[in-house]
Amino acid sequence: MSLSTIVVGGGIGGLSLARELVRAGLPVVVLERAPKLGTVGAGIIMNPNAMRVLELNGLGPCVRSQSSPYLARDTCDHTGRRLATRDYRPLYADGRLAVGAQLHRAHLHQCLYVPVGGGQLYVLDDLQFAAGEPCVGARECARAASSVRRLHRSTSASSLRRAHVD
Repeated sequence: MSLSTIVVGGGIGGLSLARELVRAGLPVVVLERAPKLGTVGAGIIMNPNAMRVLELNGLGPCVRSQSSPYLARDTCDHTGRRLATRDYRPLYADGRLAVGAQLHRAHLHQCLYVPVGGGQLYVLDDLQFAAGEPCVGARECARAASSVRRLHRSTSASSLRRAHVD
């Protein structure tokens, strides 16, 4: 019996999970409600530890191709008065940390999507659980997952459309 996985949602979390499952040799289908994967959100900071993971997974060059280095950060109080500055450059120079990155969220999304492959990402227009509410808690999420499995088994390929990226 072969194992297959349905990932609900083609956001950063869903595509990250799908990519890792594909790398492990498991078949994956990603279901996404949006008609296309496009620019959503704004800037995002990938801290040094996050960049280390992305580099180990082969995504570092893609992420860095359209990012700026994350060199330092300030910590401020509620009035905006600076309390401390954290300069990462000495740690980067010593090789103790991977260089963090600042980039647009859509670029990270694109980097994650490319390795997953367009043939495994589908749009299902009416993907909803309990009147569109997200599942919260183990029972509700288990019920939602069961619904998706039944839906996937009973849904004809013609009602699933391949998603595309801007």
